[in-house]
Amino acid sequence: MDFQPRINQVIRNAGIVAVLIIVSLLFLGGNIKLGENELKLLIALATLLVLSVFMFFWGWELFGIKSMIENIPTSKIRSMPMGIVELKGVSAAKYPLETKLNGINCVFYKYKVEKLTVTGHGENRRRAWKVIAEGQSITPFYIKDSTGTVLIEPFNCDSILERKYYHSEGYGDGAKRYSEWYVSPGEQLYAIGYAGKSRDVMAGRKEKLLTRLKEIKASAESRAKYDLNGDGNLDDHEWMMAVEDIKKAIALEEGADDLCDVAVSGRNAEKMLISDKSEKELLSGFALKSFFFISGGIVVFAVSSYFLLGLLRSSGLIEK
Repeated sequence: MDFQPRINQVIRNAGIVAVLIIVSLLFLGGNIKLGENELKLLIALATLLVLSVFMFFWGWELFGIKSMIENIPTSKIRSMPMGIVELKGVSAAKYPLETKLNGINCVFYKYKVEKLTVTGHGENRRRAWKVIAEGQSITPFYIKDSTGTVLIEPFNCDSILERKYYHSEGYGDGAKRYSEWYVSPGEQLYAIGYAGKSRDVMAGRKEKLLTRLKEIKASAESRAKYDLNGDGNLDDHEWMMAVEDIKKAIALEEGADDLCDVAVSGRNAEKMLISDKSEKELLSGFALKSFFFISGGIVVFAVSSYFLLGLLRSSGLIEK
């Protein structure tokens, strides 16, 4: 799952069409007699054709994301299946976490720092914002609904959040701007991800197990409990007994909740989505953007094709 347009896919599809357009124009180029201004117009129209194709495929990607979200049913936490799930609830912290730029208490954040680069002079002056630092948290947190609580592990995660902090400093070359997005504890949250065994819980249990095994190894009194043959040492069978007892004790400490070792996260190529927007808001946003790019691409393609055909007719290559 990808919740951002796949730029490589868009470039590949648009590139194929662009190459066909360029090859066609080059093939016809030998028979076209155009003045300097007409040649510039031809290049501009060809560029618009390529741009329109890019717009269309970008919109198609957005439409695909909208359709994917629509086709994933919302699950209640208590009854959610293993695999791809869609959850709606309230966020809650598992570990203390603060935003990178401002130190605000949160359960999840992402940030971006950009620097302005100015080159050239006069008509050749160019301004561009370059990202010099960005990132997002991977600290696990909880999502709760009316039926239960489950862990969110924001690994391999896309996020669609409202920007809650923006600051700029300086002017001209070297100026910087800072942006931050975050989810506060108790905030409404929408998530799509893969429900499976929690890596955080499994790692925590392993750490507890190793710690308690070390305690048994260091204590003659604790070893005696499992030293069945009384030789003062624990063989493989006796160590396995100790391991099983510790595992049972840890399970009892963590409770009998069926979801105590389950988490929702991104897995391998499957990304997860975290958003502070409702499903309706997300779908409306994707629908509006996809309509704009698809219809805009079609309109730009039609208009540029109309003028391009007119230019070719005026050159005598195409009969009027």
